Amino acid sequence: MKNLKVLLEWFPLVALITSLGEAARGVPRVHAALQVLRFVAAKTDLKQDDQLVQLFEAILLTEQGRALVDYLSDEINKVVEATNHADK
Repeated sequence: MKNLKVLLEWFPLVALITSLGEAARGVPRVHAALQVLRFVAAKTDLKQDDQLVQLFEAILLTEQGRALVDYLSDEINKVVEATNHADK
C-alpha cells in the first residue's frame, strides 16, 4: 500500500517530464524544465532546494540558459529515440 501511495504522489512527474520532452525549444522548454524542478523541490521541507530553483530560473531564462536546456533536452531525446529504435 505504501508503494502505491509513493507512486501516486510522484506520478505527476511523468506528465511534467513528458511536457518537457514535447515543449518547443527556447522559453517554453525552459518553463517546462522549471516546472519539473519546482515539483521536485516541493516534495521536501528544505528551503535550500526552493532557493536553488529560484537561482536556476534566473539562469535558465537567459539566452545561455535557454541554450543549455535545449542542448540537454535534445541530447536526452536522442538517447530516448535510440533506445526506442533498439527495442523494435
